[in-house]
Amino acid sequence: MLGTFFKIFFSTWKCHNCCICPVMNVLCPTSSTSDDDDDRAYQTQMRSDARPQRRNRTERGIAAAMRPPSLSKILGSFAFMTATLNVRAQTPLVRLHSLNSAAARHLRVIHVVRHAEGHHNVNRDYRNPLNYDAELTERGIEQCAVLSRRLRDTNFAAELVVSSPTRRALQTARRSFAHLWDGEGGEGEEKIPFVAYESWRETLNFVCDARLPLARLREDFPEADFGGVRHEEDPLSEHYVNRFGPFEDYAEERESRDDEALERRVRRAWADVATRPERSVAVVSHSAFFWHMFARPELGVVVYGDDDAEALMAGRGFDNCEMRSVAFEIL
Repeated sequence: MLGTFFKIFFSTWKCHNCCICPVMNVLCPTSSTSDDDDDRAYQTQMRSDARPQRRNRTERGIAAAMRPPSLSKILGSFAFMTATLNVRAQTPLVRLHSLNSAAARHLRVIHVVRHAEGHHNVNRDYRNPLNYDAELTERGIEQCAVLSRRLRDTNFAAELVVSSPTRRALQTARRSFAHLWDGEGGEGEEKIPFVAYESWRETLNFVCDARLPLARLREDFPEADFGGVRHEEDPLSEHYVNRFGPFEDYAEERESRDDEALERRVRRAWADVATRPERSVAVVSHSAFFWHMFARPELGVVVYGDDDAEALMAGRGFDNCEMRSVAFEIL
């Protein structure tokens, strides 16, 4: 860290009147430029690597430019660069282990399920306005019934069911894990929690990934606890529509191009599970979000304790209504 700091310090000292640090390619903390000025300064800095700078300053101006920065600027630069390095070197949050590993015997277990087939999955019709917060198809409903029978026949048990707050995920959770609630909830008997979390929803790319208002979801899924959904309206849709434009005008990916936001949300999703006391957790979510979570090590959130766990979770995409189980530890 100190070596990096001194490298940064001397580079910034040599050009501390410039608004771009040539080592980190970030704004110098002593600058106060607009976004347009930032872009021009960055391009100027990149061009300066390829040709000598023109020197048209007076000797007095050159002396001022070469004057070492004050102690307060040094400390400010160090704090800024340290924070930047820490952001770029985020430590992993969770380590996954295969269930047949020795470590798994002492760890919590997560059963990850992709939602069953939705109307948007048919012909990959992600941009059709009719598929806003898409629901399950008849085939998707049957997929849930098949999974439910298999889980019932194998005496599958979980202490908590977590779901994305989209309709297709909530429908999949309600139908696939119905046996966990059958016969429960009598007098003095506590039902297994069924909780929706905003953090586990699909990456917000297309109109099918938007969700209905919270009041409508509460009405349609009265058995679910929406304590993990803080906003009445869809905050992700609002953010990315403001950034890229309406769904009918911009039909390309949105959140999938925003790695910083994805990293934060993947961390939030695991943190939401980590704060729960249950040892066995079933989660219903989405294929693109799973891909970013399990198969993108550059996000720096999930690491693997053994090759079997990595092959299971990152080896290929999830089919509709497919469930995979691993042990996990929060680091």
